[in-house]
Amino acid sequence: MKRDQIQTNDRQLACALIQSQEGQDYLKGMYAAANYAWVNRSSMTFLARQVSGEINSLVNNQRTLFFRPLLDALIRHPMISTCI
Repeated sequence: MKRDQIQTNDRQLACALIQSQEGQDYLKGMYAAANYAWVNRSSMTFLARQVSGEINSLVNNQRTLFFRPLLDALIRHPMISTCI
């Protein structure tokens, strides 16, 4: 920050120009973090869809009448219903 004559009010804050090597390294790290988050979200959605498909097949199976209220509640759950 001294090299670029940048001053902050708090000594714990840090900043760098985007065109600097530090700024480019920071952006690369942020891109990697965003990619990791996207892959994590995609894999969680995939797994939730698999589970909801299994629940739907159980609901349609007549041998599971005893568990039907629980399965119906799971299908109406916001997390499951958004993935179907």
